Amino acid sequence: MIGTALGALDGGLSFLPALLRVALYGGVAGAGAMLLYGWLSPQERLAELQAELAKARSRMHDYDGDEPRQILRLARASLGLSLKQLVVVFLPTVLAALPVLLMLGWLEGVYGHRLPEPGTPVPVSLVSGSTTTPAPGSPVAWPAPGSQESVEGPSGATLLTLPLEHPRTRVTRERGRHRLFASPVGYLPADAEVEAVVVELPERTFLPWGPGWLRGWHALFLLTLSLAAVGVKYGYGIR
Repeated sequence: MIGTALGALDGGLSFLPALLRVALYGGVAGAGAMLLYGWLSPQERLAELQAELAKARSRMHDYDGDEPRQILRLARASLGLSLKQLVVVFLPTVLAALPVLLMLGWLEGVYGHRLPEPGTPVPVSLVSGSTTTPAPGSPVAWPAPGSQESVEGPSGATLLTLPLEHPRTRVTRERGRHRLFASPVGYLPADAEVEAVVVELPERTFLPWGPGWLRGWHALFLLTLSLAAVGVKYGYGIR
């Protein structure tokens, strides 16, 4: 459901380079999450708590005595107000973060990897419980357009047919969570003798330079998300 909607959106924006699409998704996610947090959180109550906390810290700063009980009393008051503020913002923060987490999962599936060139050796593994073993014939030469290669289980039953239409590194049996994020490459047979087939596709990069962690979609998405969230926070005075 959600994956289908996001996929349709991504298809509608396909005229933009992938780099700009990821940056756009980060900006929208950051702005949306901050606006949602501002709507869900009690901003007036937060303003009161922050004013009280500022006064408590000022009293601690101005106190120049050496009475241990008074110092402890002032510290306890400041800490108590900080904890109250944390309790007030906890649930709104979690709820505002949920859409971002869903988008992160979708982006990893769409932009995390790419399909290899035909003939490229691709390792394929079978997962059963805590055991991962190479599939028969692994690594598999990635098939050219118009040809196919079957991934078989230990008994010789066909589990998956390559090439995949979309870059997915893990194919499993259909589960309840797939109602939110349906797999565009399908699923293993319901009676498959393994839990998952792992296809080690090459990672997709957006920058031709820099360390590996900087070249993928994660850094770009998190950068634009953070900038948008901070901009909305200070632009709308969200506490």
